[in-house]
Amino acid sequence: MDTKEFERILNETIIPSTASNEEQVEKIERLYGCAASKMPPMLFRYRRCDERSLDAFYKDKVWISTPESMNDGFDTRLFYDKKPIIEWLNWFESENAKAGLKSFFAEESELPANIAEIPGMEQAFNAIKIAPLQQKDDFIASFHSFVYEDVSAVSEAIASIAQQSLKFCCLSERIDSSAMWGLYSENETGFALAYDCKNLFSDVPLENGFNRTCTCLPIIYSDSRYQVPLDCIQSMIAYRLMYLAITRSNYGAFAPQAAVNLLSTIPLPDKLFATKIALYKSNEWRREEEWRLFCTSSNEPAFQNEAHSCFTLKPKAIYLGRRIKPIFEKILTDIAREKAITIYKMRLDDNSPAYELLPEHIEN
Repeated sequence: MDTKEFERILNETIIPSTASNEEQVEKIERLYGCAASKMPPMLFRYRRCDERSLDAFYKDKVWISTPESMNDGFDTRLFYDKKPIIEWLNWFESENAKAGLKSFFAEESELPANIAEIPGMEQAFNAIKIAPLQQKDDFIASFHSFVYEDVSAVSEAIASIAQQSLKFCCLSERIDSSAMWGLYSENETGFALAYDCKNLFSDVPLENGFNRTCTCLPIIYSDSRYQVPLDCIQSMIAYRLMYLAITRSNYGAFAPQAAVNLLSTIPLPDKLFATKIALYKSNEWRREEEWRLFCTSSNEPAFQNEAHSCFTLKPKAIYLGRRIKPIFEKILTDIAREKAITIYKMRLDDNSPAYELLPEHIEN
């Protein structure tokens, strides 16, 4: 699939956390609409014949995971221009920074520019002025010492936060790829499931009162990694610094609600930045013709915090691997009959010069 139009719209779509719900919906619907218009009728997920995969098929469950468990080390890994960030952080660990904060809290000067330039930070520091002197001194010391002690670990910390913020599974446009069957279906001994994902661009209400938002978007293959804008990196670092300064200085105990409000003043310039990273992969993976099925929940903490979660989606068809063992073929066909879904089995096509497998229809 040609993803140039989708890539253009993706990179044009900037959704700050301060945007109204109407603005966010308008922008995201344009992006999802483009993806839906290019989505093939079916997308395929390759599985092994293990207990978890068989159980998921029986229960119509789709398992999703954080990027850390993927087989590509670059998956959803932050890439940004480190030089200006290092210079910015080096200023934070300087004595000038500590002196500037003391002067600000004593109301003798304005907030230092390196802090004030980050949206939300000035409001947060102005709110801290109500704290007792000791609390303010502890806050400054914590803010300063955190950067001094951990400046080299900041990149890894925020990279981990970005990776943990998403969960998805990988689907493919192709069912006839011998490479995909070999890599992801245990040398053609497994199976693949076909899904219709066109109706996933919406909230999925659950019986327990929670809502999950599921979306399916195409991978953009490129020779260059997606570079996260500096303002997004600064925002994440500022949030982390503020959070740790609040907790280490005990300011949160002094004013719990104020501490929550302080963190909420720091906006994220683009809520889609993690999704954008996740949608860029090296051209080396192009043969997979991958789509990613994301699922998040705004009000279900367990679903968001687990490394692996699942949601319900019934497949439209099952494809059995060419070398599947008879016992697994029987188990899977029995389940498929019970679900009344179409069954295929893959075979080699000796009449074609292409390196493609051919699905053979067995029964409905």
